[in-house]
Amino acid sequence: MKELRHRSSAGLCQVLVAVDGLNVCWGRTGSRRPDDARKRYQATEFSTVQHWLRMLEMDWTGGAVVCTVDGHAPWYGRNHLKFQPLELLGNEHFQQMDPFIPIHIPEYTDHEAVSAIEYFRDRKFIYKDVAGTEAGRKELIALSCHNPQELYIIAVNW
Repeated sequence: MKELRHRSSAGLCQVLVAVDGLNVCWGRTGSRRPDDARKRYQATEFSTVQHWLRMLEMDWTGGAVVCTVDGHAPWYGRNHLKFQPLELLGNEHFQQMDPFIPIHIPEYTDHEAVSAIEYFRDRKFIYKDVAGTEAGRKELIALSCHNPQELYIIAVNW
């Protein structure tokens, strides 16, 4: 990753850094410490996480960083009712992402929702035949309120 930063800054290549679920990089993990089983490792103690966070620093050029935050990511001690980037990252870590440019992701259109349902059926995520009917599709779309993540959660439980 260090080489990528140097080559990008030298103009030899362009780099896109994409991180999904960035907020887990500052939380506690499920891994327990060998010396005290009651304590867990912080994610920042792992070298892989440290390297990815280093890619987010603004000391190199010739690239872009795109990150998402995940409200359903397991972050111990977090309030599960929070879902905005500032709430999920906390003020300190949100400031590290400056300049923050939010990108609105709209809800599924009817056509996109039907395409997703058909994909789920094709991959056997949905095993009930009723999802292939017009009424079944409308019910799934109505239950999910056109929300991609909710559609997935509802569909895999059908």
